[in-house]
Amino acid sequence: EQKGRCSYALDFKNSPKVLITTQSNIVLPGVSFSDRAWHVRFSNFYNSEWKPIDDFNEMLFMEWDIQQWSMLWELLADCINIFVQNRAEIDKLRLYNFDLRHESK
Repeated sequence: EQKGRCSYALDFKNSPKVLITTQSNIVLPGVSFSDRAWHVRFSNFYNSEWKPIDDFNEMLFMEWDIQQWSMLWELLADCINIFVQNRAEIDKLRLYNFDLRHESK
């Protein structure tokens, strides 16, 4: 909003979306942040001593053929479909994990 001008609103489709990836927690005060944040955690199964090549005998992505890429795209499409179909349950899980994280501080 600028001085001397009318305010306006963007619908969700046209509003900006922001994605931040980090290895540390981002904790900001206030309900506005906590209502919009969605934290996703991954395990540290692979590390400097155990790498994906140890499981798959090839470099992921770099040594793939067209069939392996097709399987990845199909998996991603299936994951998105499952997410969309189960959004309410995923939101409950997200809130549960958020509460657990704040209890541990």
